[in-house]
Amino acid sequence: MLQSLSDFLISIDGLINHLNYEKSCQIYFQAGAKKYTGEHSFEVEFRDFLAEKISPALTDSKVYSYKNGIISLYGFLERYIEDIIIEYLRGVCELSLHYRSLPQEIRKNHLDASLDHINKIKKLRGMSADYRQSSLNEAVKNLHNCLVEAHEYSLNYDAFVTHTSNFRYDSIHEIFTRIGIHGISRSCLDDAGLAEALSRKYSPSAKLEKKILISLLMSELDNLAQRRNEIAHGVRIDEIESLEMLLDRIDI
Repeated sequence: MLQSLSDFLISIDGLINHLNYEKSCQIYFQAGAKKYTGEHSFEVEFRDFLAEKISPALTDSKVYSYKNGIISLYGFLERYIEDIIIEYLRGVCELSLHYRSLPQEIRKNHLDASLDHINKIKKLRGMSADYRQSSLNEAVKNLHNCLVEAHEYSLNYDAFVTHTSNFRYDSIHEIFTRIGIHGISRSCLDDAGLAEALSRKYSPSAKLEKKILISLLMSELDNLAQRRNEIAHGVRIDEIESLEMLLDRIDI
């Protein structure tokens, strides 16, 4: 298994475990409120605990679970896309002993991507002067060795994952196109698990055509990015997804 995929799945499993824990807590307290109605000291203490601690915080807890779920899911997806692209490029370079033997689109895009990457390093905040200069030196050296087609070369891998906006359907397509991979959504939908998860959410009783699945995948990705932006920029959240809906989103 690719390391990027393994890391992504570990992160997703952790998020699912957290949300299931939150769900279990809600079920436990709801069941307890119905069960413990007597005058035994434990039952009285349980009801007081619900009234004083749980009930006042219940709405806020649901909101923050939702916010945490969306922010985490988007962050895991973004990191996975960046990691898998870099892992793919490293694998291609290991098979291509000479720069000229790399796929044409990688070679064509490396110059512009590297220049953007160098400019980003120059402007990046929170970086020490020594580390900034070291990073610039490394990026310039890599670019030079590729331009002169040196026998020993290394791509500026991070340059290929530089992006100025959140990952939505179109921007994900664009970033994979940089490395010569076209139609990434169609390729992803060849995976039965993704197609089944979309069908299960939107049309449990019927198998959906690929063009419809692509449209649904676009909607899911764009909606996730939009919700992430709203949360990150402090937009008032009037409608949240239930834990079940979040888990359905993660399943896709």
